[in-house]
Amino acid sequence: MNKVGQVGQINYSSTKAAVAIWPRILAGEFQMKGIKGIRVMSIAPGYVGTPMVKGMNQEALAEILKDVHIARLIEPEEIARAIAMVVENEAFDGTCLEITGGVTYGSRSIAK
Repeated sequence: MNKVGQVGQINYSSTKAAVAIWPRILAGEFQMKGIKGIRVMSIAPGYVGTPMVKGMNQEALAEILKDVHIARLIEPEEIARAIAMVVENEAFDGTCLEITGGVTYGSRSIAK
């Protein structure tokens, strides 16, 4: 899941928020100590087409995909290509890369 969080999942969402901020804090710690050459990144994937996710209740999956702008699961290979891009480009440092396909919570995120 990305850094947006999810109602009813405070434990999971809190962990994701921590993972999203760690790179910035660690890069700052390295900077303060004069440590160079170690980059820090995290990845916040959206819904990935793993066997477990693809095998879940298809009606529930269809509901989840209503909140994904590209209207499909992210493929594991897309995550791998994004990681390769990060490795090859040292400008990526001290941040979290969201690979979500545009996960939103649309009108369902608005309390009624």
